[in-house]
Amino acid sequence: EPCLPDKPTAEVVDTPMLSFVEGAPRGTVTVEGDVDPTGRVVKTKITSNTTGSEAAAAVARSELERMRFAPPVRRCQPVRFIYVYTRNF
Repeated sequence: EPCLPDKPTAEVVDTPMLSFVEGAPRGTVTVEGDVDPTGRVVKTKITSNTTGSEAAAAVARSELERMRFAPPVRRCQPVRFIYVYTRNF
């Protein structure tokens, strides 16, 4: 089987439709996602939430968890990586 060529960056291959929170305060939520070599988000962490809304943070986390990626490739193997998702409300 041929070796995958090295690829230094990840690509988003599936982005879910954005969700909205009725009456949520304005601001930004930033979520870090640990993405495994298959391109699935396996762990998330809210790193910033200027909205002050737990509902907005939950929406941003859920959107990131539904995303799918083509991970970077090193030495013929896809590798895990951290993706930072910023969502404005």
